[in-house]
Amino acid sequence: MDIKSIALSSAVLALLSTSAFADIVTETYTGTVSGTDYAGYFGTKGANLNTTFTATYVFDTNLSGAHQVTNSSYSNTYGGSGYSPHASSPAISASLLINGNTFNVPNVNQSSWSSGLYVSNVPGTGYFSAEAVVAPTSSSELFNYMYTQDPNAPILTSLTTPFTYTYLPVGVDSSNLGAFYFGGDRLSLVANTVTLTNGVPEPSTWAMMILGFCGLGYMAYRRRNTAMLAA
Repeated sequence: MDIKSIALSSAVLALLSTSAFADIVTETYTGTVSGTDYAGYFGTKGANLNTTFTATYVFDTNLSGAHQVTNSSYSNTYGGSGYSPHASSPAISASLLINGNTFNVPNVNQSSWSSGLYVSNVPGTGYFSAEAVVAPTSSSELFNYMYTQDPNAPILTSLTTPFTYTYLPVGVDSSNLGAFYFGGDRLSLVANTVTLTNGVPEPSTWAMMILGFCGLGYMAYRRRNTAMLAA
Protein backbone atom coordinates (compact mmCIF):
# COMPACT_ATOMS: atom_id res chain seq x y z
CA MET A 1 0.00 0.00 0.00
CA ASP A 2 1.47 3.42 -0.96
CA ILE A 3 1.80 6.44 1.32
CA LYS A 4 -1.43 8.02 0.00
CA SER A 5 -3.37 4.85 0.74
CA ILE A 6 -1.99 4.67 4.27
CA ALA A 7 -2.81 8.31 4.93
CA LEU A 8 -6.38 7.98 3.65
CA SER A 9 -6.95 4.76 5.59
CA SER A 10 -5.73 6.45 8.77
CA ALA A 11 -8.06 9.39 8.17
CA VAL A 12 -11.08 7.12 7.79
CA LEU A 13 -10.20 5.18 10.93
CA ALA A 14 -9.82 8.46 12.81
CA LEU A 15 -13.28 9.53 11.68
CA LEU A 16 -14.76 6.24 12.79
CA SER A 17 -13.37 6.75 16.28
CA THR A 18 -14.07 10.47 16.60
CA SER A 19 -16.36 11.80 19.32
CA ALA A 20 -18.34 13.62 16.62
CA PHE A 21 -20.48 10.50 16.35
CA ALA A 22 -22.03 11.40 19.69
CA ASP A 23 -22.08 15.17 19.32
CA ILE A 24 -25.59 15.67 17.97
CA VAL A 25 -28.62 14.46 19.92
CA THR A 26 -32.38 14.85 19.55
CA GLU A 27 -34.63 15.27 22.57
CA THR A 28 -38.37 14.82 22.01
CA TYR A 29 -41.25 15.62 24.35
CA THR A 30 -44.83 14.42 23.74
CA GLY A 31 -47.93 15.33 25.70
CA THR A 32 -50.95 17.63 25.75
CA VAL A 33 -51.27 21.28 24.73
CA SER A 34 -53.79 23.92 25.79
CA GLY A 35 -54.26 27.58 24.98
CA THR A 36 -55.34 29.79 22.09
CA ASP A 37 -53.52 29.74 18.75
CA TYR A 38 -53.91 33.44 18.01
CA ALA A 39 -51.27 33.37 15.26
CA GLY A 40 -52.78 30.40 13.46
CA TYR A 41 -49.53 28.44 13.41
CA PHE A 42 -51.38 25.16 13.93
CA GLY A 43 -54.65 25.70 12.05
CA THR A 44 -57.37 28.32 12.30
CA LYS A 45 -56.37 31.65 13.87
CA GLY A 46 -57.87 32.08 17.28
CA ALA A 47 -58.67 28.39 17.70
CA ASN A 48 -58.61 26.97 21.20
CA LEU A 49 -56.24 24.03 21.40
CA ASN A 50 -56.85 21.02 23.57
CA THR A 51 -54.96 18.23 21.89
CA THR A 52 -51.53 16.57 21.73
CA PHE A 53 -48.13 17.96 20.80
CA THR A 54 -44.62 16.84 19.90
CA ALA A 55 -41.71 19.17 20.64
CA THR A 56 -38.38 18.23 19.04
CA TYR A 57 -35.02 19.76 19.92
CA VAL A 58 -31.69 19.05 18.22
CA PHE A 59 -28.47 20.03 20.00
CA ASP A 60 -24.75 19.88 19.35
CA THR A 61 -23.55 18.67 22.75
CA ASN A 62 -19.91 19.39 21.95
CA LEU A 63 -20.18 22.79 20.32
CA SER A 64 -17.02 24.84 20.64
CA GLY A 65 -17.74 28.05 22.54
CA ALA A 66 -20.84 26.79 24.37
CA HIS A 67 -20.93 26.29 28.13
CA GLN A 68 -20.61 22.60 29.00
CA VAL A 69 -20.79 21.06 32.47
CA THR A 70 -20.77 17.36 33.33
CA ASN A 71 -20.34 15.68 36.70
CA SER A 72 -21.74 12.71 38.60
CA SER A 73 -25.13 14.39 39.07
CA TYR A 74 -25.94 16.26 35.86
CA SER A 75 -24.88 17.22 32.35
CA ASN A 76 -25.74 20.35 30.43
CA THR A 77 -24.76 22.56 27.56
CA TYR A 78 -26.05 26.09 27.07
CA GLY A 79 -25.22 29.46 25.60
CA GLY A 80 -26.38 32.46 23.63
CA SER A 81 -27.00 36.10 24.39
CA GLY A 82 -29.29 35.28 27.32
CA TYR A 83 -26.48 33.77 29.36
CA SER A 84 -23.63 35.48 31.19
CA PRO A 85 -20.86 35.15 30.31
CA HIS A 86 -21.92 35.06 26.67
CA ALA A 87 -21.34 31.75 24.88
CA SER A 88 -22.30 30.03 21.63
CA SER A 89 -25.86 28.70 21.42
CA PRO A 90 -25.73 24.87 21.12
CA ALA A 91 -29.21 24.35 19.61
CA ILE A 92 -29.29 23.30 15.96
CA SER A 93 -33.06 23.26 15.46
CA ALA A 94 -36.34 23.11 17.34
CA SER A 95 -39.93 22.50 16.25
CA LEU A 96 -43.43 22.07 17.62
CA LEU A 97 -45.99 19.76 15.97
CA ILE A 98 -49.70 20.26 16.71
CA ASN A 99 -52.71 19.15 14.64
CA GLY A 100 -50.42 17.96 11.83
CA ASN A 101 -48.87 21.44 11.51
CA THR A 102 -45.20 22.03 12.36
CA PHE A 103 -43.79 25.32 13.58
CA ASN A 104 -40.02 25.40 13.02
CA VAL A 105 -38.33 27.85 15.35
CA PRO A 106 -36.46 30.23 13.00
CA ASN A 107 -32.70 30.83 13.18
CA VAL A 108 -32.46 28.73 16.31
CA ASN A 109 -28.72 28.18 16.02
CA GLN A 110 -27.72 31.82 15.75
CA SER A 111 -25.51 33.16 18.51
CA SER A 112 -28.07 35.83 19.33
CA TRP A 113 -30.44 33.14 20.59
CA SER A 114 -30.27 31.41 23.93
CA SER A 115 -30.64 27.65 24.24
CA GLY A 116 -29.84 24.87 26.62
CA LEU A 117 -30.10 21.11 27.11
CA TYR A 118 -30.02 19.68 30.62
CA VAL A 119 -30.37 16.18 32.08
CA SER A 120 -29.68 15.00 35.61
CA ASN A 121 -30.17 12.15 38.02
CA VAL A 122 -28.53 11.72 41.40
CA PRO A 123 -28.02 7.94 41.85
CA GLY A 124 -29.76 6.57 44.93
CA THR A 125 -32.10 9.54 45.36
CA GLY A 126 -34.46 9.20 42.40
CA TYR A 127 -33.94 12.85 41.55
CA PHE A 128 -34.45 13.10 37.79
CA SER A 129 -34.90 16.09 35.50
CA ALA A 130 -34.77 16.87 31.80
CA GLU A 131 -35.04 20.26 30.15
CA ALA A 132 -34.68 21.74 26.68
CA VAL A 133 -35.12 25.41 25.81
CA VAL A 134 -34.64 27.75 22.84
CA ALA A 135 -35.35 31.46 23.24
CA PRO A 136 -34.54 34.38 20.93
CA THR A 137 -35.81 36.98 23.40
CA SER A 138 -37.41 37.11 26.80
CA SER A 139 -40.86 36.96 25.15
CA SER A 140 -40.23 34.30 22.46
CA GLU A 141 -39.52 30.83 23.71
CA LEU A 142 -40.11 27.10 23.30
CA PHE A 143 -39.24 24.96 26.29
CA ASN A 144 -40.06 21.78 28.17
CA TYR A 145 -39.09 20.85 31.72
CA MET A 146 -39.67 17.65 33.66
CA TYR A 147 -38.66 16.91 37.25
CA THR A 148 -39.50 13.99 39.53
CA GLN A 149 -38.14 11.92 42.39
CA ASP A 150 -39.12 8.66 40.75
CA PRO A 151 -36.60 5.98 41.89
CA ASN A 152 -37.20 4.12 38.62
CA ALA A 153 -36.16 7.06 36.45
CA PRO A 154 -33.21 6.40 34.12
CA ILE A 155 -29.67 6.95 35.38
CA LEU A 156 -27.91 9.29 32.97
CA THR A 157 -24.15 9.53 32.62
CA SER A 158 -23.93 12.19 29.90
CA LEU A 159 -25.93 14.32 27.48
CA THR A 160 -25.58 11.55 24.90
CA THR A 161 -26.97 8.74 27.06
CA PRO A 162 -30.12 7.56 25.21
CA PHE A 163 -33.28 7.14 27.28
CA THR A 164 -37.06 7.22 27.23
CA TYR A 165 -39.00 8.20 30.32
CA THR A 166 -42.72 8.44 31.05
CA TYR A 167 -43.41 11.08 33.65
CA LEU A 168 -44.42 9.96 37.12
CA PRO A 169 -45.18 12.71 39.68
CA VAL A 170 -43.31 11.49 42.76
CA GLY A 171 -42.42 13.83 45.63
CA VAL A 172 -43.78 17.22 46.64
CA ASP A 173 -41.44 19.02 44.26
CA SER A 174 -42.48 17.18 41.10
CA SER A 175 -42.89 19.44 38.09
CA ASN A 176 -43.93 18.93 34.49
CA LEU A 177 -44.29 22.07 32.44
CA GLY A 178 -43.51 23.67 29.13
CA ALA A 179 -44.58 26.58 26.97
CA PHE A 180 -44.64 28.03 23.46
CA TYR A 181 -44.40 31.84 23.29
CA PHE A 182 -44.42 33.15 19.71
CA GLY A 183 -46.52 35.60 17.70
CA GLY A 184 -49.10 36.19 20.39
CA ASP A 185 -49.48 32.48 21.19
CA ARG A 186 -49.11 31.51 24.83
CA LEU A 187 -49.54 27.76 24.80
CA SER A 188 -49.08 25.43 27.74
CA LEU A 189 -47.20 22.19 26.99
CA VAL A 190 -47.49 19.36 29.51
CA ALA A 191 -45.30 16.42 28.47
CA ASN A 192 -46.05 12.80 29.26
CA THR A 193 -42.83 11.36 27.85
CA VAL A 194 -39.32 12.51 27.02
CA THR A 195 -36.87 10.70 24.76
CA LEU A 196 -33.22 11.35 24.00
CA THR A 197 -31.83 9.60 20.92
CA ASN A 198 -28.36 8.24 20.30
CA GLY A 199 -25.84 10.74 19.06
CA VAL A 200 -25.17 10.90 15.32
CA PRO A 201 -22.30 12.39 13.31
CA GLU A 202 -22.41 16.01 12.27
CA PRO A 203 -23.22 16.54 8.56
CA SER A 204 -19.63 17.58 7.89
CA THR A 205 -18.41 14.37 9.48
CA TRP A 206 -20.69 12.29 7.25
CA ALA A 207 -19.34 14.12 4.20
CA MET A 208 -15.74 13.47 5.22
CA MET A 209 -16.46 9.80 5.86
CA ILE A 210 -18.15 9.34 2.49
CA LEU A 211 -15.22 10.99 0.71
CA GLY A 212 -12.81 8.82 2.64
CA PHE A 213 -14.59 5.58 1.81
CA CYS A 214 -14.91 6.59 -1.84
CA GLY A 215 -11.18 7.26 -1.92
CA LEU A 216 -10.39 3.87 -0.41
CA GLY A 217 -12.70 2.18 -2.90
CA TYR A 218 -11.05 3.97 -5.81
CA MET A 219 -7.56 2.98 -4.68
CA ALA A 220 -8.62 -0.65 -4.22
CA TYR A 221 -10.08 -0.59 -7.74
CA ARG A 222 -6.89 0.95 -9.13
CA ARG A 223 -4.66 -1.61 -7.43
CA ARG A 224 -6.82 -4.44 -8.76
CA ASN A 225 -6.58 -3.13 -12.33
CA THR A 226 -2.82 -2.65 -11.98
CA ALA A 227 -2.44 -6.21 -10.74
CA MET A 228 -4.50 -7.58 -13.62
CA LEU A 229 -2.43 -5.64 -16.18
CA ALA A 230 0.78 -6.89 -14.63
CA ALA A 231 -0.47 -10.47 -14.80
